[in-house]
Amino acid sequence: MAWLEIEVGATRQKRGQRMRVEGKSIVLGRSSDCTVYVDGEEVSRRHVALVWMNEAWRVQDLASANGTFLNRKRVTSAELKERDVLRLGKTGPKVHVIELGSDDEP
Repeated sequence: MAWLEIEVGATRQKRGQRMRVEGKSIVLGRSSDCTVYVDGEEVSRRHVALVWMNEAWRVQDLASANGTFLNRKRVTSAELKERDVLRLGKTGPKVHVIELGSDDEP
């Protein structure tokens, strides 16, 4: 099973919500049907997917209105690495990638 540990909504003033999420596709956004609910004016209902593909985690923007930024660069699709920072919208909530993995790894 593929998994990742993320911290959502951290700011300089406060820690975000830290969680471990399992699955091959994780959707973040404002909709109640998303795997991870993320609130914010710049966040679309289904903003971004984190997808386990070819033995790596990838970020895929889901045609969000305000874009997805990986380490301050706007992306539509990119590979995720530990310690990456996603931002939902140019000034929206941050998602810190703490750890990535798969229980299938040797």
